[in-house]
Amino acid sequence: TLIVLLPFIGAVLPAIMIRAGRNACATATGSVTLLALILLMAKAPAVIAGEVFQVSYSWLPELGLNVTFFLDGLGLLFATLILGIGLLIIIYARFYLSKDDPMGRFYVFLLLFQGAMVGIVLSDNILLLLIFWELTSLSSFLLIGYWKHLPAGRQGARMALAVTGAGGLAMIAGPHAMAAPTPVSAYLHSATMVKAGIFLMARMWPVLSGTPEWFYIVATAGLVTMVLGAWIAIFKHDLKGLLAFSTVSHLGLVTMLLGFGTPMAAVAGVFHIINHATFKAALFMTAGIIDHETGTRDIRRFGGLLNLMPIAGTIGIITAASMAGVIPFNGFISKEMMLEEAWHT
Repeated sequence: TLIVLLPFIGAVLPAIMIRAGRNACATATGSVTLLALILLMAKAPAVIAGEVFQVSYSWLPELGLNVTFFLDGLGLLFATLILGIGLLIIIYARFYLSKDDPMGRFYVFLLLFQGAMVGIVLSDNILLLLIFWELTSLSSFLLIGYWKHLPAGRQGARMALAVTGAGGLAMIAGPHAMAAPTPVSAYLHSATMVKAGIFLMARMWPVLSGTPEWFYIVATAGLVTMVLGAWIAIFKHDLKGLLAFSTVSHLGLVTMLLGFGTPMAAVAGVFHIINHATFKAALFMTAGIIDHETGTRDIRRFGGLLNLMPIAGTIGIITAASMAGVIPFNGFISKEMMLEEAWHT
């Protein structure tokens, strides 16, 4: 319960601590996420050993409705991604946001969004999951529209609210988060909002998979999404736009794997979720560094940039190689597993 509630409770801290300075604000925000992560890691050994933790509070007992949280292997994985990458994003945002950006407000929105996402992955019933899902819609609207003076930010926020508000697996259309500040884009694309639909499919997989309908609908949708996302990305000149549509493609890949309905395909899908979270967060933050230092995201103007930005360039090359599935990086392993399962299927 504390793991879910800490980000919500802690959201008041950045609003207060910003008066003590930007470092104090970032430290207070990071401390909230770190504490939630420590509480989660304390349960990790037992969960990995097969134990499931559950806590329930009476809500509407006459209707059989309770507020119930539970922590199993899948919840542990997603909660670790949300809190772990969230902590890195908080540190990154401290140096990314300019002095003109209201940092306290940014961190308030970030913690509210973080709490909603942790609530989704630790919910033990569909109604509670839907409540947190709607909180995700509202908080992502605030995050993506953080730069409200920019038309792209306002449009992206409206699109995200419309799509997530419509609910369901249409949440995959959340790559419009690329209009947001880079820390938001990195967080939403790697660990949180665009993965919520994938989490829901993975959570429902034991019940719904194994039928012809599941296979034909989910695997086909995933395959089409994977190909279309990659095709559109080829023609993008905006670095964040290119990464956003590659996210669409990778989520299609994971959806296709879950659609196959076999246990090893599900394992490959979950493994690729981990891989995608690591390399996509790094790539988006690298894109933010480039944009911050050069004032442009047009990849046609980046010739020779490696000589001027060797550290960011090296990180970009390594993470892009992982995304492309180059040996010996983790992206290669999960893509090989995907091809193996596709062949058997």
